[in-house]
Amino acid sequence: MELIKKNIHMDCMKCKATTQITLEDDINVSDNKPDIVKLIFDKGVIQIDEMKASTDHVQVIGKLLFAALYISEEEESRIGTIEGELPFREQVYLEGAQSGDTINIHTALEDLSISLINSRKLSVQAVLTLHLYIEEICDEETSVDVRYEEPVDERKPIEYRLEPMELSELVIQKKDVFRLKEEIALPQTLPNIFNLLWNQVCVNQIEFRAKDEKLSIQGELTAFFLYEAEGEDRAVRWYETTIPFEGEIECHGSTERLIPDIIDSISHCEVEVRPDFDGEERMIGIELVLDLQIKLYEQDQIELLTDVYGICHEVQVSAKEGHYKNLLLRNAGQLKTGEHIKVANGSARILQVCHSEAQVQPDETRIVENGIELTGSVLVKILYVTNDDETPFGIVKGSIPYHHRIEVPHIKADSDVDVRLSMEQLNVTMVDSEELDVKLSMNVYAIVFDNQTQSIITELRVTDSDGSVLEDLPSMVVYIAKKGDTLWQLGKRYYVPIAQIKETNELSDDTLQAGDKLLIVKTLPG
Repeated sequence: MELIKKNIHMDCMKCKATTQITLEDDINVSDNKPDIVKLIFDKGVIQIDEMKASTDHVQVIGKLLFAALYISEEEESRIGTIEGELPFREQVYLEGAQSGDTINIHTALEDLSISLINSRKLSVQAVLTLHLYIEEICDEETSVDVRYEEPVDERKPIEYRLEPMELSELVIQKKDVFRLKEEIALPQTLPNIFNLLWNQVCVNQIEFRAKDEKLSIQGELTAFFLYEAEGEDRAVRWYETTIPFEGEIECHGSTERLIPDIIDSISHCEVEVRPDFDGEERMIGIELVLDLQIKLYEQDQIELLTDVYGICHEVQVSAKEGHYKNLLLRNAGQLKTGEHIKVANGSARILQVCHSEAQVQPDETRIVENGIELTGSVLVKILYVTNDDETPFGIVKGSIPYHHRIEVPHIKADSDVDVRLSMEQLNVTMVDSEELDVKLSMNVYAIVFDNQTQSIITELRVTDSDGSVLEDLPSMVVYIAKKGDTLWQLGKRYYVPIAQIKETNELSDDTLQAGDKLLIVKTLPG
């Protein structure tokens, strides 16, 4: 008798580690820039240049790219920008890592503080969090049926049990990129661009869908620009817009029924002012690269061969524990929160809100009974026009806490949970010149897998019975079922086919109730 086996492909976590890096440096203002009077706004982006694995370690090389918007002492160009970078090289302990491993990394800029030391020098401090992990493909060779090597008689000398099980199999795992190019034209109500001072570009509400041999992508690109306009007064103007986008990338082996789980991150973004058809500086080109970590799963039900016994033969079974994953939840919900934020004491009053942005700062993801609880905060930064000619722009910062529950029936303490929060919408309105009403909504993406353990048969040996076992069994037994008894247990105990027990007792299914009386007749060897 031959076992029929199937390889179940799953992704397994080989090792993971989290580390924090503190960066700090003093940056001199270049000679071609005027003295800085006041800093207004700042931003930072973590760029990873190289990762190299060795035994139990990973070397991460990268840099923090930062920029600051400031007010200068110049009368003609009151608003300016300074940019710089802080390089880092970090050796991270990652137990189990080996040379040649593919390293995955998620980065988070936990804190960025840019302050004035004097008019020609800045202090830059930042806290970076690096989440590193290595995944590997685990093949679980699973017995799903048996095949007889020789013809057998109608008495079916071997009984075997197949049990259905829901599982998720990893079909595709790869990395790819999606390139997005957009050109944005300024509205006719705004003047031409003389000098682009500041930009902030992000992508939101991204959705992925598996198609035949392709992966479709759609989402929204939000862009904010602050610039000096053409003209003698070099007035500062701004423009913010949201553009929907869609596209496809090739994905060999993909089908519409596969379930996508994709992590996206911006690895490159280039913003350039371009002339329009009339030669006027009114077009802004954006070239953006999204790095994609792609996984596509197939949800399937298979039958596992879990037990075998002989009727007129002895069957020796070798088994092991098999480990499987089953998708419990893949859901994108919404989390809404908000509160009022006031300008700091001594700050200029608000005339008009210019731009706002938010950064999600998760604190804890906790598995609870039938669900997941999320806590954290959202850091909000708001750029506004002031009532002070000396400092025409100001900033308001605030931290808005959140608490959210995701319902996940049957979740367990050892379930694999991945929750990602991203901004969907941020609305800021003025209450008065010193207070703002902030309302925000976030997309909550959660994917949860149940880890299942099942005894599976790895080898069978069928030998002729010596006859003594069958001779010691009674020819006929009246058995009164106890709670938890199954036909399989009784058939295996008395070396009787399940079908024979059902036929003798006129049973329509395999269900037994405590107290049921069963007649079990011994099978005679041929």
